Amino acid sequence: MTTAPKDLNDRAREGTLPPDPASETVAVVRPALHLAGAGERVDAGDSREAEAAICASLVWAATWAPEAPTAAVLHGVLSADRFSNDRFAALYSAIVELTAASKAPDAVSVQSAMTRAGARGVDPKALERLVAAATQPSADRLRQWAGIVNDAWRRRQIAARGDAIARAARSGDVKDALISVGDLHNLMGPDTSLTVDGKTALNQACRDIFDPHRDHGISSGIRAYDTIAGRLRPGFYTILGAFTGDGKTAFGLTLAGNVAVAGAGVLYASTEMPADQLALRLACSRAGVSAGLVLRGDSLAAGKLAGTLADFDALPIEYLSTPGMTPGEFEAAVAHTKESMAARGVKLRLAVADYVQEMEWPVPKGQQMTEEQRIRKVSSALNDVAKKHQVHVLALA
Repeated sequence: MTTAPKDLNDRAREGTLPPDPASETVAVVRPALHLAGAGERVDAGDSREAEAAICASLVWAATWAPEAPTAAVLHGVLSADRFSNDRFAALYSAIVELTAASKAPDAVSVQSAMTRAGARGVDPKALERLVAAATQPSADRLRQWAGIVNDAWRRRQIAARGDAIARAARSGDVKDALISVGDLHNLMGPDTSLTVDGKTALNQACRDIFDPHRDHGISSGIRAYDTIAGRLRPGFYTILGAFTGDGKTAFGLTLAGNVAVAGAGVLYASTEMPADQLALRLACSRAGVSAGLVLRGDSLAAGKLAGTLADFDALPIEYLSTPGMTPGEFEAAVAHTKESMAARGVKLRLAVADYVQEMEWPVPKGQQMTEEQRIRKVSSALNDVAKKHQVHVLALA
């Protein structure tokens, strides 16, 4: 007879969850995700359009514009191993080979060259369609396309190094992590569009993970959550999503209460529920009574709640209730709460935004914004708040 595997909740109740350094991976991978430049994803390493443009334009020029720049313009700038598409890589290799031999890389010649090399390149009909849509290349345009291919290759390399660093973080092997950081640093050339010094950023991330003197954040008080998502680190942003009615607010309040009971400052900002209702739900949760019974006037539940209210007087938690709240209003509340708590000798460690879909983003008059664009803007702004004020922002969604 086989036994069904236990899920995380079962193991959390039993106290048998193993320490999992996977949550520490976030601090290593996160800097890599910002290396490609503002607004770009590190995994956006597909440059097939630029690769097709280079190959098709060079073949077109060999047939119709012999005076146009050739692949020689890209000598030392672009190699076939930088291509994301194997077929375009084979086509480009054939073009370079023919150009070096002073032969015109027209459609027939490149097909023959690829056949001789045993490469599976672009088939004749597909090449014909590509060339038909090509334009006469200029040296600047060829270099621009080559830059796109090179940048995409770097992004793929960065993603690969990030995976290697993540594996090293899981195993606790600092040496392997730093080797990958060194490899990443070697990708940073003078022609790169990357805007962050990768070696500095990732070395810092490794120190954040492995240096025992660093602030590794605080516990949520929920062991299963800490195991899956990691501790609540300053400057980090976490989105917790669930369906409507699944208990996002209840979970957020429980987590906020745990942090406040541990002596750390908390701001709980809601777009839906009044501050008094938030405080009541948290108090009932900590007292182990039903908020519904209290609201219905159950004397036993109310008496039990009253007996614990004194415990909440000194809790370092503040509430903000603002329908249609903007990220700017949220940041202002974080800044004010951080300052007021510091005056009482308390450090603000957690700010909860409940919830993202109800937060607004100012749109200039005459402009429109899709729901996806609005949520992306709001989420990015909350991430900035976490970094600027060095608090952990937990957004419910």
